[in-house]
Amino acid sequence: QDPKGDAGMDLPLDGEGSFDDDMFDSATGIPEEILKEWSEDNMANDILRNFQTGAPEAGQENMLAFRDVYKLLEVLGLDREQFVLMFMRDWEEGEEEEKNEDKPV
Repeated sequence: QDPKGDAGMDLPLDGEGSFDDDMFDSATGIPEEILKEWSEDNMANDILRNFQTGAPEAGQENMLAFRDVYKLLEVLGLDREQFVLMFMRDWEEGEEEEKNEDKPV
């Protein structure tokens, strides 16, 4: 199944297009302790469940589909362009730092 955005545009798969897993590294540095606090907060999890569409399948009760996350981001006031720019800036800054490190002194 090909991933599609809401507008039906093709999203690059591994090895295609300009996306790279490294561009999202800034989001993976969240301490496990913080994530555990989120997972144990019943109120926060009840709020997130309000964004689930349909009944989740067994074993996926605490999962949101991408479309559910889109709704959540919009409610939080973060539109699609802002969301993408947030990560692209980090990625571009990282690429610029790598270029500067590669230059001989």
